[in-house]
Amino acid sequence: MKVVRIACQGNPLAIAQAHMVMQAIRDHNPLMVPELRTLPPGQPGQSASIIFYRLARALENSTADLCVHSLKNMPIQDNPKFPIVAVGHREDCRSVMVLPRRHCRPDVSRPLGCHEIRLKMQLSGIFPGWKTQQAPPDIVAALNKLDGGEYGALITSADELTYLRLQGRIYQTFSISQIIPGWGQGIVAVQGRAGEKTGYLSQLHSVDCWDMALAERAYAQILGNTLMAGNASVWGEKITVHGMLADQYGKMWEGVLSGKREDAAQIGAALAARLRLDASGQVLRGKKLYDG
Repeated sequence: MKVVRIACQGNPLAIAQAHMVMQAIRDHNPLMVPELRTLPPGQPGQSASIIFYRLARALENSTADLCVHSLKNMPIQDNPKFPIVAVGHREDCRSVMVLPRRHCRPDVSRPLGCHEIRLKMQLSGIFPGWKTQQAPPDIVAALNKLDGGEYGALITSADELTYLRLQGRIYQTFSISQIIPGWGQGIVAVQGRAGEKTGYLSQLHSVDCWDMALAERAYAQILGNTLMAGNASVWGEKITVHGMLADQYGKMWEGVLSGKREDAAQIGAALAARLRLDASGQVLRGKKLYDG
């Protein structure tokens, strides 16, 4: 028997993601015993980077063997001491609308809740005139505010509701062309210590999602801390990356780039560079399809 200690945040979403990893380990080897260790609550509003650092310390001081993250919350740059050792199958990462309980339609007299500026900017073209309001990044807290009457509807990601088994609350799903998700959305990443064997994660690891992650992280590295969204999809040997870049005044540039999946990182970086070049010319082109 081998015990594998798995650390994650102490919120319901992170725990659900960690249980998915634990089940994959059991499926690979019933003699392995995954043991969950949740991170004690931090300060309210604590940033994702601070939470990530606290989890990395569990690897550093050997109180955990693996850490489970939402890929979107991880730093863009890898830490060679604690690399990503597996990524799970991507859940539906499209944006969805959720209504307050016992409502059959959105209440446009109340603000539309959303927790990211990139969402707010994309929603302005879909629901012009509907005021938006910042929602908590924690999905459970956001749903509580929605059901408490603070919002007329809430925009979130389908994967978060899936992990919490709340898919039944989805009222409307938006296509990738309507709302481009943030990079890493819907992918669970497992971080470990360099040099340690992690073959027991083979049941979890998705090669398709690894290529998507390579493209999206390369895309995000080029654009840095700008207002942007980026999403990759794989079909056979082809990978396609959708991207959106915005400025502080609400102008947006969108593009799509496809190519061979073996060039995933280069495709993500190339799309980001082209969008940045478009923005530097201040010419609004809408969605542009670049040839791969």
